[in-house]
Amino acid sequence: MRKSIFKYVSLTLCLFLITTSLRVFADTETEVPSEAIQETNIEDTESVTDEDHSEAVTKNTEHETESAPVEKEQEPIGVMGSSGGAITPFQASIHVEATSDTLEVGQVAEYRIFFTLPGSADSYKNVRLILNLPNALNDTSIRFDQNLKELEVRGIVPIYDAVNHTLTYDFNEIEGGFESSITLKILTENGYPLNGEALTLEAKVTGDNLLDVESSATTTLVANYNASLSNKFNGILDEDGVLVARESIRYLDTAQYGIGLSVNRYTAGSLALQANSDLKISYTLPEGLQYISDTSGVTPVVNGKTYTWTFPANTNQSEEYYVSINFTLDVKVDGDFVNFSYVNNEAVASITFVDGHTQSFTAIAKTMVSPNYEFTPPPLIGETALTSVFSGPKDGLGGLGWIANDDPSVYDGANLGWRFYLTSIGATNPEYGLNSYDVFFMPDENINITRMYSGDFVSRAANEYPMAPLEPGQSVQYSISIKYVGEDTWTQGLDSVAVSRFYTAEELGIDPSRKVEVLWMHFHDNEEAIFVDNVEYTTWQNILPGITSTNLRFYTSVDEGYIGSIESKSAMAYAGWDSEGYLVTGQSDNVPADVRASSYREIGAGVESRLSPKTAQVIRAPEGKSRYVRSNISLANTTSNLIKSGSNTLRMDIINDISSIKRIGGPLTSYALIGEGIVLNDVSAATGGTVSVLDTNYQGSGKTLIKLEYTVDSLHPNSYTRIEIPVTVSENAPFKIDLQLIGYLAEDFEVADTSNANGTFTLKKEDTYHFNGNEPSNDFVYVTDNSYTYTSAYEYFASANIKGLPSIEVYENGSATMTLSVHNNKTNPMKSLVLIGVLPTREDTFVLNDDARQSKFDMNLTGPIVLPEAYANAFDVYYSTSKEPLVNGILDANIGSIQNGIPPLSLVDDQTWLNENEVSDFASIRSYKIVMKTGSASILESVISFEVPLQVDQTNLTGLESIDNRIAYASYAVAVNEASPLEAQAVQFIYTKTPRYDVSGNNVTMNLRDAQTAVTSNTFMDNLTLNVGAIAHKDGVLVPEATIALELQGDMNKLEVGVYTVNLSYSDGTRRSILAENTVTLTIIDETKPSPTLPSTGIAQNVLPFYFVGLGIAILGYNVLSTKYRKRD
Repeated sequence: MRKSIFKYVSLTLCLFLITTSLRVFADTETEVPSEAIQETNIEDTESVTDEDHSEAVTKNTEHETESAPVEKEQEPIGVMGSSGGAITPFQASIHVEATSDTLEVGQVAEYRIFFTLPGSADSYKNVRLILNLPNALNDTSIRFDQNLKELEVRGIVPIYDAVNHTLTYDFNEIEGGFESSITLKILTENGYPLNGEALTLEAKVTGDNLLDVESSATTTLVANYNASLSNKFNGILDEDGVLVARESIRYLDTAQYGIGLSVNRYTAGSLALQANSDLKISYTLPEGLQYISDTSGVTPVVNGKTYTWTFPANTNQSEEYYVSINFTLDVKVDGDFVNFSYVNNEAVASITFVDGHTQSFTAIAKTMVSPNYEFTPPPLIGETALTSVFSGPKDGLGGLGWIANDDPSVYDGANLGWRFYLTSIGATNPEYGLNSYDVFFMPDENINITRMYSGDFVSRAANEYPMAPLEPGQSVQYSISIKYVGEDTWTQGLDSVAVSRFYTAEELGIDPSRKVEVLWMHFHDNEEAIFVDNVEYTTWQNILPGITSTNLRFYTSVDEGYIGSIESKSAMAYAGWDSEGYLVTGQSDNVPADVRASSYREIGAGVESRLSPKTAQVIRAPEGKSRYVRSNISLANTTSNLIKSGSNTLRMDIINDISSIKRIGGPLTSYALIGEGIVLNDVSAATGGTVSVLDTNYQGSGKTLIKLEYTVDSLHPNSYTRIEIPVTVSENAPFKIDLQLIGYLAEDFEVADTSNANGTFTLKKEDTYHFNGNEPSNDFVYVTDNSYTYTSAYEYFASANIKGLPSIEVYENGSATMTLSVHNNKTNPMKSLVLIGVLPTREDTFVLNDDARQSKFDMNLTGPIVLPEAYANAFDVYYSTSKEPLVNGILDANIGSIQNGIPPLSLVDDQTWLNENEVSDFASIRSYKIVMKTGSASILESVISFEVPLQVDQTNLTGLESIDNRIAYASYAVAVNEASPLEAQAVQFIYTKTPRYDVSGNNVTMNLRDAQTAVTSNTFMDNLTLNVGAIAHKDGVLVPEATIALELQGDMNKLEVGVYTVNLSYSDGTRRSILAENTVTLTIIDETKPSPTLPSTGIAQNVLPFYFVGLGIAILGYNVLSTKYRKRD
């Protein structure tokens, strides 16, 4: 019998040890995000010793909760035990805090020492406070010179031991509850080699009937290798040697460059130069520049095209600089440079610092070469003429093709783009201006011009020249003339189009009720021949030579209901001069017959082919949803939805989402409810539309109702319109300000399933507002809500965010850390603080009332709440399984007598508060409470933050639901001192279908929906940069917590199924492994169709072997032990 019992005991013990070991192994092998790793520093640990100074207890203050729940009674420390035992010593509190973790050498290192005695006893005798100053103290570079009188505490001036670097306070007797703080300063001297020196201050408290307590803090010194090297083009020297300012150099110029080197002493953070050392400045000239002379006073050493000067390290030393050197260098421009190219002159300085390290500094002077018209160059024979190009649409979203005809298939809601790449063609002379220049656009009769970008113009006369910006004073201007379908005459439109801006069709002078047959752009000098009867030139060299634009664009809409082919045409005509000074002319086939020049030559087959017609095919749209709208209402001047009093701008957007296939027709009208505290300054100053105030106290709510009529009459897919109103945030604004935008559309619509960048999202609701006068009706409206926290008038306020944002997308099993911040607006001491928060939970409510938050899934705690490091001992944290914990009498326990308490809540589900050690499963926790300990030192910080680690709970959501059906909310309420409790705005967690990427070599595959969602988040950008938490595999291996960045090469407004070229970079969650690959093939697949299965993560497969290994070891251990004791028996 004894043998059997022993076997079972042995087996149980063995299994316990093995299980524990496996758990430790799993914990050490599990990869944890770097931001979640908590280090235990010396300043985070208090050592408690007995009177013999032998260690009794070591407790980690970062993870320990000192006080038990209030429901349980504890035996106080420092009193006679209930069993009549000896008196247990009391525990003082000492905390050392460095004002900065790092400090530039030359600044003052400051430490704050917080010293508190518990109020459990009336007084304490023979209390000693010892401050051990940094070991690196000396008489020169690191000094303690503080007046000891500044450090006086309760009339006691500390005794300074200069040999051992200690400060000692001896108090005969101090009353219980005493608290004090000391600011100690250590001086550091700039210029010394102290980089990386750690300055640690240690504090220790002893006394009768007190446990010894210690604390420390460290500041690390930083010194930099600072130097300033300048290398700049000063200008050119004329025949008299006088410097003339110029931005470029020309052939045969004498150019002057200025070279300067200095090492500033600054007041902190710099290193002195090594005594008696030399420094060198080297200057390398490119071919085509020849050295003439310099003003350094030192003869340079010449090595090819590199000139090196050597100077003593103390040259021109002063109170401001360790060294200061300035001189000029004159060079001759005699090389055969290409006009408008750049030459680079490189200067390098080598300096040896006091620590013996030699550092190099580089500066490059980049100077453009411009034509020298005073110099007669050799004949410019054989220069290559540039051709102009007419491009058609690439897609239905305004995307542009190039030379080839993409001929895309689009729907009648498409936004079709057309582009002109304009050059001077055969007029290759860079000196002589053009006599005439005309461009024609003939849109298909089934499309309508909606907008135009007037183009960015540069100068490039021939292929041998780079593009060069226009010289100051030069400009490009052209007029618009229109011939409408069915008419023989031309209608004059805008007389002078300004370049580099967008124009609406109406601004160009186009009548929207008539069809445009031809639009004529006639270039002029704004003085003569602004409008002409034909393209024949009537002026002499009045248009800039080498006129070039790569992006003159038109955008057009398709007639609603049209099905069929679209074909638009272009034409050009010009007259100018070739490189030998001969007159050249040209006009293309499609120049209208009534304006053609009889003397101009045909433009040539090569150019004509580049101006050929471009097409698109309008096909019937699929049945079902075709318009997806988003809207937004926001204030411009805000940080994490926190606003202050003063001027601001109210923005209201309507967005036709990228997922739409049809345009949204007008008129575009919406309404907005503006919360109390937002004052509309002058609605007539609104931009983007007309604003009318309908009611200044809508239904007695204090909100202002306004009507918004947008200027644009339609929106293509992937486009938006905005109205902005100047407003003022009132000084008497309430704590929470609500904004709401309600919009009506004439056509059927759905709302987009993506949120806006500021976290708002749009819902489709049945119209219960009837702002448009249709009552009763079955109309639907789109609605966007937003809220702001007003901070200026409140002594304390609360905010919450995730990575600085009020909203974040989360994925299956994804994690997020929510930051709770309590702000001290007036910097009055926080003497008490109570905070209660409720985690996202289905059927949850707000903290201070019974209103439903409407969370659709749960977010669970993954571990204890992280307290601010400097105040780890100042708070107790409790946890509960209650979805609506009791707050009455807790959050409002300390409010002033003139304030009202929290109204009683009816849905309270109060459960026992547990400390960290009593929580067996953090995933079961639904609420938390943070309480500032009684007797803790007051907190003077402007903000104090707590971090709540969360993870998405298991859910049946797919991520394809409307946003309001896949969102969860978290909020908390806090009371500080006697202030009324305030509830922070709820943060939002939006459940999103996990993007998946499969990277293999230089190829990456992703799903169509993920790609489209990514583009939506950057709706108005030409190129896409995507950063998401994703499931990614590299060559079949999982990339943990991946961040993916894809940048498309070239213009792209929408991703569809197909193959694209991208730049790809990705990294794991620790950021330790970063890859970047260029020219990667991106294949987008439709996940609704059969496709290869993505590689397994391998997680499940890795778990099972641990169980088998553990079981095997357990059996082996049992057999060994049982055999051993069988032999002994």
